Amino acid sequence: MFPQFQLIITNNLESDSEEIFEFYNQRAVCENYIEEGKNGFNWDHLSHSKFIQNKVRFQVFFLAMTIFKLFQLHSMDKKDIKKSIQTIRLNIFKVAGKLVKGARKFKFKLASCFNYQEIFLNIFQKTQIFPWKFE
Repeated sequence: MFPQFQLIITNNLESDSEEIFEFYNQRAVCENYIEEGKNGFNWDHLSHSKFIQNKVRFQVFFLAMTIFKLFQLHSMDKKDIKKSIQTIRLNIFKVAGKLVKGARKFKFKLASCFNYQEIFLNIFQKTQIFPWKFE
């Protein structure tokens, strides 16, 4: 309904406007990934004094984010993929429930007032196709 204007100021005189606009849009997407890594996975908290220890710690953080992104692509609906790690952690991973072991199977009991039960059960059903083995 309203026109949207964007202004990019650059000293790059060799590229045309479409190339410059595409470059800065890709840069913004990359910066969003970095922000999510810093806020959701604490990438900015590398507290060791040695470089190699910080390098290994950062690689573990990056591996965790990669596994999470694979989880998002495989197990979540398209409308929920855009949610940040903080939102998903709050809605899905921090669940008030109890795992009860019976004679033949496990039962996962959710709290009756769990607001995100539909999303949780949808993701739970999609992850059941993996060959998980719990003992």
